[in-house]
Amino acid sequence: MTMSQIIKFVLSRVVVLYLAAFGFAYFALDHEAAKGHSYGATLSRLQPSYNYLTKYSDGKVAYSRKDLMASRLFFTHLTAVMPGRFDGYAMLGFCQYELGDTDAAIVSLKKAADGVPPFLWFNYGLGYVYFQKKDYELAAEYLNRAVVSNPELILKFIATSKPYLDAIATIPDFQKAFPERIQSGFRDSYKLLVLSYFHLQQYDRLLGAAQTAVNQKLDNDGFFYYYLGVGAYYARKFEPAVAYLQKSLEQKPDAAESYYYLGLVLKEMGNEPLAAGALQKAKSLEDLKGTSYSDLKHIKLRIL
Repeated sequence: MTMSQIIKFVLSRVVVLYLAAFGFAYFALDHEAAKGHSYGATLSRLQPSYNYLTKYSDGKVAYSRKDLMASRLFFTHLTAVMPGRFDGYAMLGFCQYELGDTDAAIVSLKKAADGVPPFLWFNYGLGYVYFQKKDYELAAEYLNRAVVSNPELILKFIATSKPYLDAIATIPDFQKAFPERIQSGFRDSYKLLVLSYFHLQQYDRLLGAAQTAVNQKLDNDGFFYYYLGVGAYYARKFEPAVAYLQKSLEQKPDAAESYYYLGLVLKEMGNEPLAAGALQKAKSLEDLKGTSYSDLKHIKLRIL
């Protein structure tokens, strides 16, 4: 069963039940916890609208230091009052990272990721930050936790989290968008995991992660087939490398890197004429700014 099929199955079985629980969770869970606490009124006063945070996370509004600082202040107080709110730590870590405090973000995101069973967004977030710091060992550790997240448990956790309930309340048609959000989260987690193994030169693990992503039907742009080809090349498995790179080119014919590695593979196989043609094609596409699998601008830290 593919990741897409798993998500659809889970949603068909539980989404209505969990969404029905949203209302109860929203009005009861954290409000009751805060009601008896002396800081309850302070939290209520500090809580900003999630509208900016979710739209910024989704790339729909511009960076606003003022709004991010307001959210950081709220989640700092929230986690001080309720240190068991791992969702609060995750959102605090998001704000800290976007405000440039990477070390603080790691501390917060680690509390979130280590505090609950493998949860996609917490582990993806921490893996993302470690990847940006070029700490690929730790990035791979947490990204591996992200990709084994259970979609049903992801939804169940969201349904019992007031910060997430507040956030999704600002997202139109969240129920319809949820499957794609989950699938996108798994796809980006696998991409960063594959790239971590590439930087670590752990090609056997790279091949395993990329193949799993392909099996899960997550390759929508040739990325995973490309890295299967690259990994096979460095593992000196030349015939599979050719097949993988050709599969990648079927999806992205303007990918200069795919032609480049195809040329290298063909050269290793002793096919000099075809190798020269592939390398020339790579150069011409590079000059024309063809597809780049190293461009990860679309992969970013996000809330959900």
